[in-house]
Amino acid sequence: MRPKEYVRAQLVSHFVTFTKTMFDGGAGVVVPPSAALERLKCATAAMQKCSGHLDIEFSSLLREALFEQSCEKGVYDVSVVLKAVPALEGSGDRNVHKAVTHYVSLVERSGNAECLYSPCNSSFILNPAKRVPARGYTPGLEQYGTPSELEALTTLIGTHGARVLDSALLNLIGTHASKIKGFLSINEACLSQFSNQFIGDRGGGFEGILSGVKNSGEFIGSSIIIGNAISLRSMLHTATGNTQKATVPLVNSALSLAAASISHDEAGGAKTPSVIR
Repeated sequence: MRPKEYVRAQLVSHFVTFTKTMFDGGAGVVVPPSAALERLKCATAAMQKCSGHLDIEFSSLLREALFEQSCEKGVYDVSVVLKAVPALEGSGDRNVHKAVTHYVSLVERSGNAECLYSPCNSSFILNPAKRVPARGYTPGLEQYGTPSELEALTTLIGTHGARVLDSALLNLIGTHASKIKGFLSINEACLSQFSNQFIGDRGGGFEGILSGVKNSGEFIGSSIIIGNAISLRSMLHTATGNTQKATVPLVNSALSLAAASISHDEAGGAKTPSVIR
């Protein structure tokens, strides 16, 4: 018969270990956030049944374990105003690093136009013009980039984790904006000739000029990646707000009112009436 203290220590240790691996799907696969959240719910239910018998302060344990796996101190460096946070993917093995690495890689992969953002669906969809293999296809943003998956993600990694992902997406956008700048510099003469000769409805065939454009594929790919990254950021912000409304409604209302009061938009910011007139 094991003493209660030993059993309690083992349960706590196993639960903390579980929180470190709940995104792991084996063979380097990252499970969808909704699946990881269901795993956490099952583990939480089991721990709650045990906590009453073993004197475990489970609420504190849960919050501390999730916070440890989702907080990245680097994004809270306020020593420089509006300091650009460096890309954090691959900088560790915590859940926030796994999520950031995975989502950034999915956005990078979308540069082949296989997956695109649909404003009508407010989600990412597979490009109907692209043929997706029936076997061996690895799900992309069309599975991981839905509103429900992003809400599950922000539930698991919190606002602090969402900020890490947001910073990584900003860095990705900057990287590909630099590539587009390089494309325009390399093809400046060709694009200027095209502009001078054909813009203004002066007619003529332009295939000959455009055939001399270099790295057009990289330009198109970078443009798609930037568009998808911006769309994913917008969805992430919405998902974070929805999660906050459900989990900390009073804090969310107070912060929304504060943001609305200092907004210069006619709508008061996020379509919320401003308290300053």
